[in-house]
Amino acid sequence: MGRLYMAYWKSSWEKLEDVIKLEIKGELGRYPKGVKSLGNWVTPDITGFELLEVEDEKALFEYIRQWLPWMTKEDVFPVLSTKDYVTLRTSMPKE
Repeated sequence: MGRLYMAYWKSSWEKLEDVIKLEIKGELGRYPKGVKSLGNWVTPDITGFELLEVEDEKALFEYIRQWLPWMTKEDVFPVLSTKDYVTLRTSMPKE
């Protein structure tokens, strides 16, 4: 399994129609080799979240860069499952 990343993005109503048209045509939203989407969600205010499994960080850059012209915000964070975090936290020295 690759590393997990959470992409958090925000778009605008003005750009939404362009994004939808390009996605329908298959001109936007392609996943390069080394990046796999595990889920993609959007809220009513056009804020989105996508969980990505990444084998190649350069491919992640390639994937995210294609969206930047249509986004007002795009943040990407490495994430762990809660179980992995608890395991990591319990193995850390106490302060």
